[in-house]
Amino acid sequence: MVVALTDWDTPETPAWWLLELGRAMAARSKVLSEYLDYYEGNHPLPQGLQNDQAAIDAFKEFQRKARTNICESVVQATVSRQLAIGVTDRDGNGDREAWTWWQQNRMDSRQKKLFRQAGSSGIGYLMVGPHPRDARRPLITLEHPDEVIHSIDPATDEVDAALKARVDHREGRGKALLFVGDKLYRFRTTGSRAVKKLSWTHTAWEQVDDEEVNPLGKPPVVQFERDADLGKDPRPDFWAAKDTQDRINMSILNRMTIERYAANPQAYATGAEVKKDFDPITGLEIPQNPFRRGADNVWINENPEGKFGHIPAADMLNVIKAHQFDFQVAFMQTRTPAYLLPGGDLINVSTDTVMALENAHVAKVNDLNTGYGEGIERTLSLAAAVAGVERDFTEHSVRWRDPRQLNPAVVADMGTKKRAMGYPLTMVAEDMGESVQRVERLRVEAAAEALFNSPEQPQSGQQQLPLGPLQVRVPDDLQGLV
Repeated sequence: MVVALTDWDTPETPAWWLLELGRAMAARSKVLSEYLDYYEGNHPLPQGLQNDQAAIDAFKEFQRKARTNICESVVQATVSRQLAIGVTDRDGNGDREAWTWWQQNRMDSRQKKLFRQAGSSGIGYLMVGPHPRDARRPLITLEHPDEVIHSIDPATDEVDAALKARVDHREGRGKALLFVGDKLYRFRTTGSRAVKKLSWTHTAWEQVDDEEVNPLGKPPVVQFERDADLGKDPRPDFWAAKDTQDRINMSILNRMTIERYAANPQAYATGAEVKKDFDPITGLEIPQNPFRRGADNVWINENPEGKFGHIPAADMLNVIKAHQFDFQVAFMQTRTPAYLLPGGDLINVSTDTVMALENAHVAKVNDLNTGYGEGIERTLSLAAAVAGVERDFTEHSVRWRDPRQLNPAVVADMGTKKRAMGYPLTMVAEDMGESVQRVERLRVEAAAEALFNSPEQPQSGQQQLPLGPLQVRVPDDLQGLV
């Protein structure tokens, strides 16, 4: 059944939600397009001193070469430190079933795409639903923010509506899935003409089929927002350095211009006769330059009092210093270590400064992981609903790979000292950055080794009983595994 949109101007109706979210997504796409240009290096061209349009067009290629992209490096520097390696319950035990859902959807590697999307545009999405070939197998997909948008209920701060809309190039029509609470609605664009861009007018869409019940009970969309402040839209990782990026491009353009004129210095001549032509249109005199540059050309001035000279090139030292300063500002603004971006003068940077930048970068990664971890927990909660498993993930924790770049010898020394202080072996392994799976394996193998190699010792004053085949002493941190 196909129904035209009739109640599109009534708030909270499916048609109203469709147009409301669709228009918001279209407006956001314009902002995300600017972020994408900065991330991919398509920055605004630095402006030169040319005034006429012909000179500007001829100068554009020179301007393009002046662009140096630090925005992508900022995002990649952060994403390279982010990797979810497991999920544990409230007791610290690994949840194998939940992590199986994660790995079945190849999220071990695809999570990097999600984090890059969030870092480059400020937001990324995951959607959860049943697999087409197995209704009990969760399907987790990455979604682009140009095709998915969500709405937050101000009373609960939870997603109360979500929209996925895209152009189906196979059919040449726009299609949309709208989730409102526990309801699901399907829409498509009207007419038979091929659609290249979605329009968000009430005449452009029609509802397909009746209202459906969403078996998950809530919109299956999970947003991964990058460090969004209250009342503010999420912003990319390089947001604070956007203006600095433009200044860097401008300083490089100035440096290239100086280098160009230094290689081909401007010259002048005095006392030389200059022929003049008349412009037939304006009637003005146009002086003709009698001198032509070239390795095989010799300039001759017949005036004995004439002189030749060169215009001195500008001093590049101040330009280079300003260029280096802009890079240092970019380091500070994005909390990125100086050794991860080009242009930093590490010779004059002290060890304390490098460590401070490293610590700030690690703190930023940990802050992001806290928010992203909650998103992963919500994703696994939806996956559990698809699989028909009743499980509360609110007390689960996502284990992340240690974002610090530590020397293996330092890590081993730390583990040895913590073990000597009485830390449980599994806790030491976690602090050393081992995955949840390896920690579980370590627990089992350590318990088995203790089972067969550590005989039970009687306490002082107790009579020693005959030792049976299973009477062994197990360390306290391995109790429960034997």
